[in-house]
Amino acid sequence: MEIETEVIRLGNDYCIPLPLSFIEGTTLQEGTVLKIKFNERGNIEVGVNKAPTQADAACQICGKGTARYECSHCHTVACSNCFWEWGGLCNQCVKK
Repeated sequence: MEIETEVIRLGNDYCIPLPLSFIEGTTLQEGTVLKIKFNERGNIEVGVNKAPTQADAACQICGKGTARYECSHCHTVACSNCFWEWGGLCNQCVKK
């Protein structure tokens, strides 16, 4: 499959709109998390995670805030107070 799409800037982030055929057969709801990566052959792999519930949405660092970010190094989920957006790292990895 070949698609052509544009890169859209949203604040400090960039987005790439993908057709729904990438996640065909998946039930989407608000908060559904799509993880898109390229494999060794350069093909796109799409993973769909369920929307977080209140029970699993707590920050893994402070335990108080709502986890909205995932550290690119250790994959800890963190709230905005425990995450550095400019580097994509949680407070623990920034300190290292």
